[in-house]
Amino acid sequence: MRLLFVHSRKASFIAIDRDILAERFEIEDLYQPGRWPNPVKIVRGVVRAEVVFGWFASWHTFFPITLAWLLRKPSVLIIGGFDSANMPEIGYGYQQGGLRRWASRWIMRRAGRLMTFSEYSLSEIARNTPIAPERVTVLHLGVPDPFGGVAPDKERLAVTVGAVDRGTLVQKGQLPFVEAARELPDSSTTRTPSRWRSETSVRTSTQPIVTSWPRPASARAWPAPRPRPSTQAPTPPARPCPASTCPTSARCRPSSPSTPPPRTSRRRPRGWRRWR
Repeated sequence: MRLLFVHSRKASFIAIDRDILAERFEIEDLYQPGRWPNPVKIVRGVVRAEVVFGWFASWHTFFPITLAWLLRKPSVLIIGGFDSANMPEIGYGYQQGGLRRWASRWIMRRAGRLMTFSEYSLSEIARNTPIAPERVTVLHLGVPDPFGGVAPDKERLAVTVGAVDRGTLVQKGQLPFVEAARELPDSSTTRTPSRWRSETSVRTSTQPIVTSWPRPASARAWPAPRPRPSTQAPTPPARPCPASTCPTSARCRPSSPSTPPPRTSRRRPRGWRRWR
C-alpha cells in the first residue's frame, strides 16, 4: 500500500511516526513548510497514493486532505495542539478566530479518520471545535528509550524541552521555569531546545538556564531590540559668519533645518550644447 505522508516540520515525534509506518507501507513524503503549497506535487502525490496521512490541520494539509476527499480516497489526520487550541491570553491556537479557524475546521471535516494523542487533547477538540468526540480516536504517543535504563546515580535535575523564540517564552512556560529555578538554588536546571528560532539566552542569578549564543540577558525581560538606523540625514553644523564678510549676506548666514539656505541659480549659457 502506498501512503502519502504530509508534514510541515521535521520534528522528532513526526519522524518516529514515519519510521513506524515505513515498516509496513510504501511511503512518499510530501514536505511542505510554509503556507504556500506546491500544487504539482500535491496532485501527483494524492493521485498515486492509496492513503493520505497528515499531521495537524493546517495549511500544509488543506489541499491534500481536500483532494483526497474529492477523489474518495481514505485519509488519516492527527490533530491536537495549535490547530485545536483557543488560548487568547497567550496568543495561541487556531480556534481564536479568522481564516485559520475556518481552514482547520474545513480540514477536520474532510478527513476520513481523525486521531489525537491524549485525553486532554480530545477534550480540547470537543470544547473548541464542532467535531464530535466520537469521530476522534485517542492513540497515545510511543516514546523510545535511547538511554537503555535508569542511571544508578541520579542527579537533582529539572529539565524542560521545547522550541525557543519570543512566543514560546510564555506559550511553553519557559519564563515560569526560569523563575522557579531561582527558588531552587540547590538544584540544577537545564533548558533543552528542540530547535532555535532566534538568538536567545536566559540566565538565572546563579547558573545558566538557556544558552544558544553568548548573549546573556535578564530572565525577567526579553533582550531589548537592536536600535534601527535613522533614515533622516544628519543636521549639518552651523557655519559661523566670518568677520570680514557682511553679516546680512545670504551666503554667510548660518544654516538651520527650519530655514535652509537659498538656492543659487545655475543657468547654462546659450548654445552650451554646441560648445560640447
